[in-house]
Amino acid sequence: VVSEIKQVQPFWADLSFSDRARYLRRAATIAADRKDEIAALITAEQGKVRTEAYAMEVLTAIDIIVYAANHAAKFISDEKIKPTQAFMKTRKMRFHYQPIGVIGIISPWNYPLLLPTAEIATALMAGNGVIFKPASLTCLIGQKVQEIFDEAGLPEGLLRTVHGGG
Repeated sequence: VVSEIKQVQPFWADLSFSDRARYLRRAATIAADRKDEIAALITAEQGKVRTEAYAMEVLTAIDIIVYAANHAAKFISDEKIKPTQAFMKTRKMRFHYQPIGVIGIISPWNYPLLLPTAEIATALMAGNGVIFKPASLTCLIGQKVQEIFDEAGLPEGLLRTVHGGG
């Protein structure tokens, strides 16, 4: 699975922040459109009451996706470094962030939508591909996360969900 993600990830990393953000905003819109369905799934599979499923999971996850889309460029754009040593004062230095490649995310059962969605959104905005393993107790919610990002049009294979035991 990792080798398959590695084939797609360089294309994703070459996209601009604004291009990546468009995909994430689409995912947020899809999640918002399906908020009732997602909250019902969280209640059924994880056991949260409906109001907590909405407030602590669905709406917060949507906010985090949008936040990542809107602010990632500010957090991981090149940074100018001011030299502190006299002999380096004439140099121009920058700290340059680069995607790692493929990020593994293992999600717990207690916040099965919020936690992986936040990690997936930030990893994608940083130009990485993702292999996601939801908790075995909340695998249907994990699959719903995959479906949301797939429907948002992510390049096929960039986000892969695998299921299994702990």
